[in-house]
Amino acid sequence: LDPHGVGLEMEAGKPGWYDAMNGLPGLFGSATPETMELLRLVRFLDQALTQLATGAASAGGQFALAVPTEIYDFYQGLAQLLTAEVPAADLPDRQSCLHTNRPAPVAAMKYWAAASTLREQYRETVFFGFAGTEQKIAGTDLHAFFRKAAVKLETAVAAANNRENGLFDTYYTNLPVEYRLTGELSPDGLPYLEATAFSHHPLPLFLEGQVRALKILDNREAAQRLHENIARSPLYDQTLEMYRVNADLSSEPFTIGRARAFSPGWLENGSIWLHMEYKYLLALLQSGLIDEFYGAAQSTLIPYLNPEVYGRSILENSSFILSSVNQDQDNHGRGYIARLSGSTAEFLSIWAFLSFGAQPFRWEETKLCFAPQPFLRSDFFTVEPQEVKFQFSPTHSETLNFPANTYAYRFLGASLVVYHNPKRGDTFGPCRVNIQGFRLRTAEGKVIELEGGIVPSPLAEEIRAGMIPRIDVFFA
Repeated sequence: LDPHGVGLEMEAGKPGWYDAMNGLPGLFGSATPETMELLRLVRFLDQALTQLATGAASAGGQFALAVPTEIYDFYQGLAQLLTAEVPAADLPDRQSCLHTNRPAPVAAMKYWAAASTLREQYRETVFFGFAGTEQKIAGTDLHAFFRKAAVKLETAVAAANNRENGLFDTYYTNLPVEYRLTGELSPDGLPYLEATAFSHHPLPLFLEGQVRALKILDNREAAQRLHENIARSPLYDQTLEMYRVNADLSSEPFTIGRARAFSPGWLENGSIWLHMEYKYLLALLQSGLIDEFYGAAQSTLIPYLNPEVYGRSILENSSFILSSVNQDQDNHGRGYIARLSGSTAEFLSIWAFLSFGAQPFRWEETKLCFAPQPFLRSDFFTVEPQEVKFQFSPTHSETLNFPANTYAYRFLGASLVVYHNPKRGDTFGPCRVNIQGFRLRTAEGKVIELEGGIVPSPLAEEIRAGMIPRIDVFFA
């Protein structure tokens, strides 16, 4: 973490996803999206460790992890530094102590200096490789370490929250304001300095910080508040009803990166950067804000846009859309392709979540089950019978007839799944229709009828292996 204990340092020389902020590493920049992602990783590892420990205990043993001695020493040093933190809920008002250019709190600065020293010592030790010896870390000790790390990171995330607008800072510059001479000289004869205090300057709002925050918030209500706060912020384009990649950067120096050099609303400065906007839509779904997703989708998903305004086929994505902060009013809402866009990958994730949910396979009493949980609105189902050419592989396609009130997709590249929804209800929400049964057709032509909302093993295993070419699912 940075000297203020909030953002993850960019000491590797790169700013992360937002590569247009390429000047920040030279300004001792730090970022909260990486803090949030590290928190997700720590939580995941702790959950996985709990499962491993439970499995070992049931077998009459105890879980321990063998690691190289160099990693063990690094871990031990960090474990001693990670003492009990102030609970996030009891943090002082962030505006009074973190949203200024004043030096870092003493405790945060001491932790940063000690942790940085450990990191440098570790890298020096393993520069030529590991010695080959190992040490074991007990599962209970590792669990305690992960819990301390999680609290440290949760405290950092809480400190990044701006209580004036309810949003999260994304990027910081951390410039040395106090230092001392070490008495050593570089190979070029320049004196080495040791920084003893850093300023802490938050940059304007970025959508990325809010997207990452949605992934770690503990409950739906917190995600709902964040979504509402975004809609009231400069990140929301009121004219286009879309989400800008960042707020106004005009008060920042050009040294933060190339984004500052672009006209507002163009390229990576205040435009509708489709990749990040789609990340935001996906995060809404994953946070359980299904109605909010559909509300935003009407004005953000490319297939719903006006082709005359978009300026290209609504069957293809763009890199970015010119936002309403740009002076070229005639082209507001027009899509531009500056380079390949990651929006397609995000759209596939959105489609998958809507079609079969976050976890179509799950365990029931140690056995695999297939239990799709779609989040489809009623108007996603056909109104009339449709004849559709389905491409099953690069060399194989079929023309299929689908009745009214159906929704079809290809699952795992192998199975044609058809949802039948005669009541035309939503598949989510308090008035949703539910799965009443399945009809499976095997590769040999055998038809298997099942009641209820779950396909048990071994059929679930055959579905996952791509051995069931057609699955009809019936809702009521």
